[in-house]
Amino acid sequence: QGNEQPVIENQRQIAATSTPPVAPPVLDKNTIKIEVLNSTKTGGLASDLKVLLEADGFKVEKVGNISPSQETTLIQVKESKKDYLPLVKESVSKKYTGIGSEILDESDTYDIIIIIGNK
Repeated sequence: QGNEQPVIENQRQIAATSTPPVAPPVLDKNTIKIEVLNSTKTGGLASDLKVLLEADGFKVEKVGNISPSQETTLIQVKESKKDYLPLVKESVSKKYTGIGSEILDESDTYDIIIIIGNK
């Protein structure tokens, strides 16, 4: 007659989740309003970038000029549309380098404003 104790293994139970993983939101490039502004003295840059962006599936609603001249290209994006920033930046970086970004006021007419700089 032994005094054997039952061996209890340290088991870890992993609860299975019943909810499927959440898929990232599908971003429709055609639903955001983009304005492209040229701050350089070289004419036609905003129109050229519009063509590039539209070839990548974006919809550019307005192009124009702005002063003063910016040293680098800047992408302003509303906080509510920030998921689009990497996509827009990828397109813009085909033509420009050293691209900066900042938050655009939610009350602005456009969701994204791209200001072309000298670089």
